[in-house]
Amino acid sequence: MLIREFVQNPAFDVNCYIKIFDCTKKAGWKGKIPVYDGPGAPIYASEDILSMELSNVTTNQHEIILEGIHRDGVVQKEEPEKLMEGHKEKVQKALQALYDAAYQVNQITDEDDYEQFPDLLDESANITNEFKNLGIVGDGIVSLERRRKNMKRNEIFVGNLCLEVTRRCNMGCAHCLRGNAEDLDMSRETIDQVLEQVDMIGQVTFTGGEPSLNMDAIRYFFAQARRYGKLPRSFFVATNGKANQEELAIELLKQYPDMEEQEFCGVALSIDEWHDPQDYDRSILKGLSFYSDCKEKPDGYSLIPEGRAAKLVIDPEKMIRPTSAHIVLFGNSDPDAGAL
Repeated sequence: MLIREFVQNPAFDVNCYIKIFDCTKKAGWKGKIPVYDGPGAPIYASEDILSMELSNVTTNQHEIILEGIHRDGVVQKEEPEKLMEGHKEKVQKALQALYDAAYQVNQITDEDDYEQFPDLLDESANITNEFKNLGIVGDGIVSLERRRKNMKRNEIFVGNLCLEVTRRCNMGCAHCLRGNAEDLDMSRETIDQVLEQVDMIGQVTFTGGEPSLNMDAIRYFFAQARRYGKLPRSFFVATNGKANQEELAIELLKQYPDMEEQEFCGVALSIDEWHDPQDYDRSILKGLSFYSDCKEKPDGYSLIPEGRAAKLVIDPEKMIRPTSAHIVLFGNSDPDAGAL
């Protein structure tokens, strides 16, 4: 038995002092080396101590004395590795149960459920998305080994990379949390810097302003991501659809076949009381297989009271209450200026 197995046994619940001696014979030496002296079970003692084989146990009124040896004078590491594997197995089973539960919730809920439990169901969707982004789920099976293969130590993984490719906009909606449009575009240098500093990207989201007004940045990102070997696993674009529909559709269609997680790809059109769908034809983007209607809210709305929206009188029931599901960029509170 190893000292670790002895002191980590649930039955070994003591408050007295513990002394541990290394009794390994070294170069003819026949004595003992004290290596630990402290109150309670030494569960956080060094690996060198815990991996010793327990050779003798003695007690008195005040303390327990453990004597250990290193087999052949070498620290035994097989047992710790087995213990670690057992821990990983437990973690993997727990994560599998979490994923399965969230996945089932996502499959069975409907609009009525969402009205009753919007925050909970948002979190449930986020759980499965995060599993996908981490790269530890394949065909519904959670695998920590898959994650280790996908990532190396000290690498930076970005689950959702949001790129504000422009502050320009071809509309002036009263509800916009970004404030008034500005003649600013994301530079190619900024895109290069981002790609140089990350190692893996789950999803890239192009936002603005109106992202379709800077198609050069979108095309450049995908080109450089390929060059760096850092293509995202999916993409998402929310647009008003008033400009460059064909260009945007062609670029996304070109990238779609190479996305590892095509089920998370999407392009969404803003359709609500501020984006009149009768103003212009949106059929090109709506015809894409990965078109998402998540931004279509002709009968209602949800607002974040930032930017120009801060001037509006908002029904509290239609105000977004940010949770971990939302990324809210707080900056200049002046509604006539762009939020930072």
